[in-house]
Order: sequence, then structure tokens, then C-alpha cells
Amino acid sequence: MFQKILAVLDPTQSCHCVLTTALSYARANQAQIRLITSSEDKLLIEAGSDAYIDIAQLVEQTDQALVEAAQLWNADLIVTARALNPELQRTLPCSVLIVRQDDQTISITMQLKPLAPNLEVRSHLERLLALTPSL
Repeated sequence: MFQKILAVLDPTQSCHCVLTTALSYARANQAQIRLITSSEDKLLIEAGSDAYIDIAQLVEQTDQALVEAAQLWNADLIVTARALNPELQRTLPCSVLIVRQDDQTISITMQLKPLAPNLEVRSHLERLLALTPSL
């Protein structure tokens, strides 16, 4: 079902779960996978100076870059640790799988692409989520 999976690795405790989940989906679908890193290096550099940091703008720029990467690569699925900006979610060409790890809990949420898939595709996605192995 998914042919091109984009995995977003950022410096959070969910990074390992994101990578493991993306690899599992890629293996199950015999899909290509591309890894993208997202870091707060710019934020840390600016925090070290006396510059004003607009966190909302920085997050928006990161989300926009991710949307552009997904469009350029024609990704079917993005696996990430956080939800994207709802405004940008509408322009996304693919579904988003959000994998979060907090202490001993792992949660997985699927945001289907804006053009809602038909019932058969939705059922297939729900089965995939139900079969996702514990990480």
C-alpha cells in the first residue's frame, strides 16, 4: 500500500520508535524509505545569543520544509513523532503516522491524507495499525 515512506528523526525520546515503526511499515510494504532529520540546532544557536526566537515561526518553517520534501519525493506516508500544523496538513500529499513514546507508553495515531481514501483503503489502514508490533 505504501511505496515511499518518509521518516522524520528528531532529538526526542520517540526517535527510536519512529525509526522502528517506519522500518516495519517499509518492510511490510516492500517500500522505499527516506530518513530526514529535524533538529533544534538553529534554536540552540539563537538561544545562545540575545536574539528573539519565534518558536511558532521556527516550527512552521520546519513543517513547511517537511511538506515540500514529501511533495518532491512523492511520499505516501510520513512517520514522525509530532503532529504537523493543521494548516499545512491540508496541503500534504500523503498520510501521517504519529508515533510518540512517553516513559513506558507508546501511542500511534494516523492522520489520513486530506483526500479521504475510500472505505477499503481505510479498513486496510486500520488493520495495519492493529497489526503494528509492540516496540
